[in-house]
Amino acid sequence: MYRSKTYSVDNIELFKKQITAFFASFQTVCILDSHSEVYPSHNYSFNEFDCLYAAEEVISISSSKNNDLKDLDNYFNVNPGWLLGYLTYDIKNTIENLKSENPDYLQWPDFYFFQPKYLVQINKKNIEVKTWNNSGFSPDELFKEINSVNITGNNKQKKDIRFNPRLSKNQYTEKLKHIHAHIARGDIYEVNFCQEFYAYSSFNPFQSFIDLANMSPAPFSTFFRLKSKYLVSASPERYLKKHNNKIISQPIKGTARRGNTPEEDKRLVKELLESPKDRAENIMIVDLVRNDLSRIAEPNTVKVDELCGVYSFRHVHQLISTVSAESKENSLDKIFRCTFPMGSMTGAPKVRAMQIAEEYESTKRGLYSGAVGYITPEKDFDFNVVIRSLQYNAENEYLSFMVGGAITFMSDDESEYEECLVKAASIEKILCSE
Repeated sequence: MYRSKTYSVDNIELFKKQITAFFASFQTVCILDSHSEVYPSHNYSFNEFDCLYAAEEVISISSSKNNDLKDLDNYFNVNPGWLLGYLTYDIKNTIENLKSENPDYLQWPDFYFFQPKYLVQINKKNIEVKTWNNSGFSPDELFKEINSVNITGNNKQKKDIRFNPRLSKNQYTEKLKHIHAHIARGDIYEVNFCQEFYAYSSFNPFQSFIDLANMSPAPFSTFFRLKSKYLVSASPERYLKKHNNKIISQPIKGTARRGNTPEEDKRLVKELLESPKDRAENIMIVDLVRNDLSRIAEPNTVKVDELCGVYSFRHVHQLISTVSAESKENSLDKIFRCTFPMGSMTGAPKVRAMQIAEEYESTKRGLYSGAVGYITPEKDFDFNVVIRSLQYNAENEYLSFMVGGAITFMSDDESEYEECLVKAASIEKILCSE
């Protein structure tokens, strides 16, 4: 059982930095930030709250404990409460009887969920603090401890980390030739092909989360720590949200850089909207998502609420579509199995696209193109798509990020490579002095 109390503060940004620094000492941490001050007006963020902070475990459910996704439903049948956690991309192997044989330098369990001892929810200037009975802190004590943190003394992230590409440009384009051959043969229509950039370096994940939020605020920003493993994410994409029986997915396909002037920015938006390739990518994935949702939907309830809408973020413009349905299914296991991995990160047809991506990619994706989110005691939930993200294994000081793009018949190798660099830019800027 939780003890709960609500507080208010005048400087919410300072409080967010204080709680992020305070939670740095915990072994299990999940932070979800919708950056509602940047994205206040549309239904496109973790919009049930501004921020959610969770730390330490009352109970955990994970693949490392030989749990199955069905144990998520068993948990709610016995003792429902908040769960926060993730699904790695590689849980596809269990869902679709596939395999991953690429090197894994990060070593995340395939999935992990925990009920937190400490849960802090921010809405505007109201702060609800929940602490588990006998957890060590009462709400008053936890709130006082957070407010006492002096953030001016925090360690700064060093600015000289240099990333190595797992593939050279020539290797990347050579692999794209093989993928184009699969498309020409009719094996697939589209595949999300990803490449990795990596470094061996010491790294301050919490400070990097703050830096990334300052430089590239995103509506599905996420920090996750599981002992020596860290995720720092500025994701703009929603995988799946459920509220009562309404379920929605918002796939992204189609990216353009921001312009240097308002006039150039408008031109780039117009070009993105009118791009046959980008619209084709988006529409193909919308069709895949419609099919996925139909497996758990009441008859005749799947609909496309918005097709190829343009949304602008700090560094890029994106084409985003919204697909919704009335769910007939309340089993978390069945919902995830019918919809995961998200179509925007696989391609179509989904299973064959995943097989081809696995063949030509060079590393295991881990949490990249997986999902992080929360599940409420009522079994409502919201999960992002893990993109624009850093993964770090402190045990071997392995730091990694991946970027990908949808490869179709109309894809141009040079343009695809340049798009990957655009997506990587906001991540590299927080870690590189140039």
